[in-house]
Amino acid sequence: MVPIAVRATVASAVALPGYAIALDSLLMAAVATRDDLPPLGFREKVEFAIPLAKERGIYLASLGLFEHEAYERRFLTKRFPLAEAQAFGDAKLKRVNMSAGLCKNYRIPMETIHLHNDAMTWFAIGDLDVVRDLLSWVHYLGKKRSVGLGRVQQWVVEECEQWDGFPVLRDGRPLRPLPLDWPGLKEYRVERRVLSPPYWERWRDEPCAVS
Repeated sequence: MVPIAVRATVASAVALPGYAIALDSLLMAAVATRDDLPPLGFREKVEFAIPLAKERGIYLASLGLFEHEAYERRFLTKRFPLAEAQAFGDAKLKRVNMSAGLCKNYRIPMETIHLHNDAMTWFAIGDLDVVRDLLSWVHYLGKKRSVGLGRVQQWVVEECEQWDGFPVLRDGRPLRPLPLDWPGLKEYRVERRVLSPPYWERWRDEPCAVS
């Protein structure tokens, strides 16, 4: 295990899923894709083995770090399945009101982010070659990948220099959610977060130090 820096160059705006993207969850998704496994949360509680070091049950990897260059508002259109309604309707079905009620079409606003230099970076302690191989299975970042958001053009995984607290702390500030008693914490806020994948299991949240 060595200190590594991971850099993704994206070809489009990214729609983030509420929080910054965690490297450990990306690698677990890559393992599931490579080995044709169901995602975490749809099977018994077993974590996929990934090539990152752990301490106190927490993977030693930062969240995705980036700078905002611009924001863009897009809209998701939720259309009523008219063809299916016609197929299942009977002779009494005369019309479908798509301007109101249950059959209404919706236009839902969504914020996307353009990254400075089109890049997102993570730091971690792990097996460089295995991390690089797994990330070759990851082609998109964030939400709404089906419409092309967050498409990854290139992954660069290389060994890097360490600093005090690497890779989860920098100058006493957490680079990922950490327990409140984590050594070296200085500047942080307290929020309820989940400390290990799958991060959508909010029933496992607890007070954590975040930046």
